[in-house]
Amino acid sequence: MSLGDRSPGQICAQLKPERIMHDENVFYGAMIVVKLGKTQREAHVHRGLLRSRSPYFHSILEDRHAKTSRITLYDVEADVFFAFLSWLYADCFVPPRRDDWLSLCKLWLAAERFQVPALQNKVFEVFSCRLYQREVDGLDLEIFHYVYDNTGPGSMLRKVFAHIALSYGRQDAFAQMRKDMPPVFHADYAAQHADRAQKWEEQITIDDWDLTGFLLPELVVTKGENSAAVKTDTEQDCRNRDRHDGPMDERDIKRKRTRE
Repeated sequence: MSLGDRSPGQICAQLKPERIMHDENVFYGAMIVVKLGKTQREAHVHRGLLRSRSPYFHSILEDRHAKTSRITLYDVEADVFFAFLSWLYADCFVPPRRDDWLSLCKLWLAAERFQVPALQNKVFEVFSCRLYQREVDGLDLEIFHYVYDNTGPGSMLRKVFAHIALSYGRQDAFAQMRKDMPPVFHADYAAQHADRAQKWEEQITIDDWDLTGFLLPELVVTKGENSAAVKTDTEQDCRNRDRHDGPMDERDIKRKRTRE
């Protein structure tokens, strides 16, 4: 179901915690200790669950010795990983305060690294809810630079922010921000503008808050500790969507202003 098939109220309501069922086998076996960030704060996760929902961790834990009990992620902040854990166990997370878009962007990037597009799409649902409610006060130049500094060409996150600038950029502040953005942003902005013009010409209804066109194909990782198969389950309205799949590496350790 696309975002446009649900009312804004339904989308926002579905962001609340809900009860879900996991294969009980993922809760058996060893726990993994994940050490996070510069402070090396620890998170404890069921090994089977981590492998069952993230191809990234599935690969790491499959390639290492069976007794591996620790993973170190120096470039992932604890708060971001704990939000990922919330989604991992409950299929939802508590969105940050309304003016905090940066934490959501960091979570989207972590989900990209961990290869869990379902979580990336969940973040976009939060975006949709905020856009519908016009909660855009926290969108400043710093956020736009962060997105472009930490993604590559074709990134769906870049496209979403170009869409936001086009749809909600009628205010003077957004107009000034566009002038201060790198050249690659203007190319993305022009592409979104051309897409919108085509929809107008074809008399297609446009809901600025509806980010369905930016949703990613969702991966289905076969359940079970010993399973290695990863299959792609693609919805019709997400087919042929290009995306940036490069690893995050150390992009989130230190920001570098790049001009691609």
